[in-house]
Amino acid sequence: MKSTEATAKNSREEARVTIWLLLPHPVRRLVLAFADMPDDRANDELTAFNRIERARITAALRSMMTHLSVAESCMNDSDVTTRTTTVLH
Repeated sequence: MKSTEATAKNSREEARVTIWLLLPHPVRRLVLAFADMPDDRANDELTAFNRIERARITAALRSMMTHLSVAESCMNDSDVTTRTTTVLH
């Protein structure tokens, strides 16, 4: 059973590695820019990022998604509330 779990884990990691490289290059550059990382790292494979870098990128992505959601609300005439503006600070 442990070999089945290891195989499944390896398959998931291989899928993430492949999907990272399938993302459009400008998307990878934007993600890394938001994480204050060098632009040329957008060419790196997912496995080139260490645990700390991946955590930094993940935190930046969460923040970016929040900001993108607010920007979308502004663009589509949604109600931009006090809570929304609080998120930006």
